[in-house]
Amino acid sequence: MMSLLSLCLPGASGTPECIEAPSDIPTGGLFGPGQTIIQNGIVILSIVAIILTLVFLLFNAIKWITSSGDKQKIAAARSGIIYAIVGLVIVFLAFLVINVIGYFFNINLFSTE
Repeated sequence: MMSLLSLCLPGASGTPECIEAPSDIPTGGLFGPGQTIIQNGIVILSIVAIILTLVFLLFNAIKWITSSGDKQKIAAARSGIIYAIVGLVIVFLAFLVINVIGYFFNINLFSTE
């Protein structure tokens, strides 16, 4: 793996000679606690966002039911429901984008294994 992260130049004998990175320069990407923190943060934020959008959806549905036929209250509840659904779609699209980016970089950001 280190040969992929180093500079290889042809030597005097014709075979490539690899120059290792200096010891004070980090090589090897994001592993260990940093990766775990990012994975847990993404999972927790996704779950919180889904729960919040469902709470807003339920709250506005109750507002609609208790509007007593008032057109302004119904319009406010309807727009709240639409915003909640749009928020839920945005959360799922963010989930999709994160998975696609993780696929291209060969990392799984939703797995805490």
